[in-house]
Amino acid sequence: MKEEKMRFPLSPKANPQAVITGEHYRFTVLTPKLIRLEYAENGMFEDRATQTVLNRAFPVPAFRKLENDVSLEIITEAFHLHYLKKGPFSPNALFIEVKSNFTNYKNRGRRLADLANEF
Repeated sequence: MKEEKMRFPLSPKANPQAVITGEHYRFTVLTPKLIRLEYAENGMFEDRATQTVLNRAFPVPAFRKLENDVSLEIITEAFHLHYLKKGPFSPNALFIEVKSNFTNYKNRGRRLADLANEF
């Protein structure tokens, strides 16, 4: 009996309603607990499948987007992403608060409003 190769349909493009894009960044909310983060100086983003996520055609999860000229926040039931839009991803410009993070260790030390003045 011949062994048949298993085939998975590739659908690497996410639903546009789950994508938040700026000049140099793109965030894709895949599930309430999974977000794809991309930064590109040239503003060109990849839509190829990755080893981790072959298919991004998930149902659009519930999330909120809060945005102004300086910052972007994406909130789901599981996390709260904060991004200062003035530069590439870095510890001073991007952080994610995990809502079920019951630990004594904090994932940030300064307020986002204070960090905005550093750009």
